[in-house]
Amino acid sequence: MLHRFTGGEDGASPEAGVIFDQSGNLYGATFAGGIYAGVVFELSPRSKGPWKETVLHAFSAKGKDGAYSTSRLTFDKTGNLYGTTQVAGVGGAGIVFKLTHSKNKWTESVPYSFTGGGDGANPLSGVTVSPAGDLYGTTNGGGLGVGVVYELKHSKSGWVENVLFSFDAGSDGAYPIAGVTLDKAGNIFGTTDGGGETQSLGSVFEILP
Repeated sequence: MLHRFTGGEDGASPEAGVIFDQSGNLYGATFAGGIYAGVVFELSPRSKGPWKETVLHAFSAKGKDGAYSTSRLTFDKTGNLYGTTQVAGVGGAGIVFKLTHSKNKWTESVPYSFTGGGDGANPLSGVTVSPAGDLYGTTNGGGLGVGVVYELKHSKSGWVENVLFSFDAGSDGAYPIAGVTLDKAGNIFGTTDGGGETQSLGSVFEILP
């Protein structure tokens, strides 16, 4: 047993697993605990006993900050961490967050806050980082009402969201809970929890650039 969450400052109810860095440390997020809206944590191995937990960020649901993360984290090539929260942020419908490590501390920034409209709402999964450093993911709501696939492109002026597809609960699917996978050609693959042609039991989709 590497760590038992107490429900206090260390977090509670991790829902999306953990990832390794190159040094063998584990990183993940919790749905609750911390201030009350979840934390991003690091677990570092010790020679004996439980691993050492460090809280990298505690979500506050205030200002730009989000709340209640169910997403798996992702590293980019320079060691920044990315994830999402279900709700809060400026738009109230969740955020994509970035944690940058500098001078022995992690600092949060928010590449995008969802509004709940055509841009999407309530992302449940994390993001996929492309070789160019752009971010791709899904939301469980917004768009035409049942979720979108989105792209966040980084430029000198900041991050810009493009909605690549809005689900309509027909044969294309509805409510994408999981994230997406990119192949070498830049095609995007994922799944939906509902919709599809047979008894609304979901779909596997591909989006061509």
